[in-house]
Amino acid sequence: MGNSQIGSSLPVGSVLVYAGNETTMQQQESWLPCDGSPLDTETFTELFAAIGYANGGDGSNTFKVPDYQGYFLRGVDQGADRDPDVSTRTGPEWVGNPGDNPGSLQPFATGQPSTPFVLQVRHLPRSSQKVNDGGLIRNEMAKWKSGSTTIPFGGGAKETRPRNKYVYFIIKSSATTASGQEVTIPVGSVVAIPGTGTSGLGNWLLCDGRQMDSAQYQPLYQAIGICHGGNGDPYFYLPDYRGFFLRGVDGDTSNDPDAALRLHAQPKFPPGQQGAYGDNVGSLQYEDTAQASNLFVANVPHLPTSHMKVDPVSGRTNSKWEYGSQHETAPDGGGGSESRPINAYVDWYIKVS
Repeated sequence: MGNSQIGSSLPVGSVLVYAGNETTMQQQESWLPCDGSPLDTETFTELFAAIGYANGGDGSNTFKVPDYQGYFLRGVDQGADRDPDVSTRTGPEWVGNPGDNPGSLQPFATGQPSTPFVLQVRHLPRSSQKVNDGGLIRNEMAKWKSGSTTIPFGGGAKETRPRNKYVYFIIKSSATTASGQEVTIPVGSVVAIPGTGTSGLGNWLLCDGRQMDSAQYQPLYQAIGICHGGNGDPYFYLPDYRGFFLRGVDGDTSNDPDAALRLHAQPKFPPGQQGAYGDNVGSLQYEDTAQASNLFVANVPHLPTSHMKVDPVSGRTNSKWEYGSQHETAPDGGGGSESRPINAYVDWYIKVS
């Protein structure tokens, strides 16, 4: 895919990743941030013809650009059965698209891990025999359940998410600029290449975090600065999106509840060269797992429910015995190596000039 093909042929309504700072992003003529802003249908006729009320509006004179702040983007399922909850997706507003359509929204969820969690229960009796009262103090019988007891898993973060880096999403609003010039892709924009070929990419480079000379690549440096690391004089870094999901900058929407805690783009770099952090493009966030809406539970056969510290086999009290309880149980293994949504690999390339 050569530069001439990847530039001018993008239709109105196309959405790009933008890896630069907010100021340069807002200076791009005929490209608008995907922040849910309302637009007049008669002023933005081309864009309205492309996306309509899919992302909200008043159903009459006003429509909205999509709001991707704090969101990950997901392909419409279209009957592929990769989104098991496609029928419950909601519209952004009453006039927006719900269900299996562009524009619909979906909150995070926590699925059952493909490798089940393992529950550790201290001193859980392994015998199916009930405890006798022969050696018990005060002839008290420890309560023993012959069936199973369910224990909910506690804990969990504020959301379930994959490891990710912040970007801006921008949408093409017209085919030509106010002066009649053809709208081109801004320097600092990022596109996905779903293959391994690198020929014909021209002024596009792989987003692999490489060091760049700020004088040699001045247009790119003006666009992205040191968001992704560097000192600016004489070098800066390309974004490194290898192995990362891309997420829209939150912009104080609270769609990302941990936006303020996001790490520097390059946490292993020396101080002052680590790039952006917090609610800014380039910042880094590792995976996390929220408590499931439908709580995970563990079935524990014959779990003692008495506060007596009793040896369930001999029936004798034992000062070293701690009965199994909800406060003494915790996940002790299982699960995957990360939290992630269903996904497909691509290479991310950034326009450098």
